[in-house]
Amino acid sequence: DSQGVNSQVNNSVTKNFEPDELDNIAAKLKSGEYVLERIEKPTAAKPYWIKNAETGEKLFVVKPHDSRIPNSWDVKGEVLRHRISQNLDNVNVKTPAAGRKELPIDGKDTDCAIIRVVRGSDLEANPLGVQYTVKQPVAEDKALSTLMLSHDRHSGNILVDEAGNAFAIDHGYNGIGVAVDEPVANADIYIKDYMGNRCMNEPKKDLIIRNLENQIIYDDMDNVVSQLEKMQNWTDDQFRPLLEGLVDSDEEMQ
Repeated sequence: DSQGVNSQVNNSVTKNFEPDELDNIAAKLKSGEYVLERIEKPTAAKPYWIKNAETGEKLFVVKPHDSRIPNSWDVKGEVLRHRISQNLDNVNVKTPAAGRKELPIDGKDTDCAIIRVVRGSDLEANPLGVQYTVKQPVAEDKALSTLMLSHDRHSGNILVDEAGNAFAIDHGYNGIGVAVDEPVANADIYIKDYMGNRCMNEPKKDLIIRNLENQIIYDDMDNVVSQLEKMQNWTDDQFRPLLEGLVDSDEEMQ
């Protein structure tokens, strides 16, 4: 049935990468079975498609590390956002799976996020009626983005597939690394700046998000917020898989 098909599509996009899957992708790029192609889209990052060389099918998105972002937290942010989402129940907004792997970009091995492709269109490209159906996913994305201190949330970063499922993409420009790399006092300042920037600047440049924000109530994000609050009581053993491969020492893990 269509519901079963839609569920399979969701699962294929959000499914964790298998342990050897990233290695296989790199090997196929090296052999020429897969090729990289720049995504021609106005963006501060320089993303690529990974395409099947024979068929041209778009298989993955590659986002190389932006040297302006300290300690690869743009790459790490893509992975962390998906891992957090996988630990939440009954959430309407989907996050495509992301993995971390060095790939040859312009002849240089580069830290990259490899992300599963969402077969959908930007929220801004959808009719007004469709835009209003994703109010709750947008609300949940805002709750998760606040946790990540993500500045880059706009209607172009919400994709809607044919079944009406909403996917949140592009989590690289975030401030979550501040909590790991800087003293807590500085993180407090960063959070205040972040909230001020989002409240004052973002609504002015995105009428779609502003219109949805005018309708969002706390109940729309309560499920996500309550689950994130419970994560504060997690043990070290519960947090370790969330941060594995993203932080370099037990001290940072703490």
